[in-house]
Amino acid sequence: MYRYMMVTAIIVAGGKGSRFALSKSKPLESEPPKQFLMLGDTPVLGHSLLTFDKNTYIDRIILVVPKEYLMLCEDMVLQLGLQKPCEVIIGGNNRQESVCNGLLSLEEGCMDGIVLVHDGARPFVDAEDIDALLSETYEHNAATLGLPVTDCLKIANFDMSIQQTLQRDNIFTIQTPQAFKAELLIKAHKKARDIGGSKLWYDDCQLVENLGYSPKIVAGNPRNIKITHAMDMIIARSVLEGEDI
Repeated sequence: MYRYMMVTAIIVAGGKGSRFALSKSKPLESEPPKQFLMLGDTPVLGHSLLTFDKNTYIDRIILVVPKEYLMLCEDMVLQLGLQKPCEVIIGGNNRQESVCNGLLSLEEGCMDGIVLVHDGARPFVDAEDIDALLSETYEHNAATLGLPVTDCLKIANFDMSIQQTLQRDNIFTIQTPQAFKAELLIKAHKKARDIGGSKLWYDDCQLVENLGYSPKIVAGNPRNIKITHAMDMIIARSVLEGEDI
């Protein structure tokens, strides 16, 4: 079972929060990226760190952050009193590079284990969902949390006229964490780097799909929101206070 494998959580918090700033009527230039804003008495990022730290099966945490926030995050880790080893490293120019930096920090003993990749801007990942994800990854090499789409989906033309209506029966919105056998994810990132160019990779599952694997979707939780826009912080505070959303 995966409990006998080394499990590393890579938490990616390297974003600059540009979409968050653009969603405000008067963004503050001095305001830190969304993952460092306070949510209750803990930064958004801190909530994820605490959840992974308390999980029985997680052995090690790698936190990937912008260079200018390195010392702040090292202090945060100390203040949170994490019990598991947590290495804070500098991210890259985009999410793919940041995850890759995290993979480069894996110790030799972790190469035969499992790696989870999680967005630092998702503060409410559920401990039971992490366990279910690990179990599925042990059996099928790769897995991700996801929710069935409930909205009507349209494809639009460049002039914003509707081109096509999609059947939503088998369409999911994908969350994090996503989990992989470590060697598989390393191989997937290497191939993506070799391809290079301007190809846009949406997530780590897509990199693994590019190798011919089909990650499993594990039922996610609507509470596991990603804070992208300013309105999401209002929703997050409601979730934290136990209110219905």
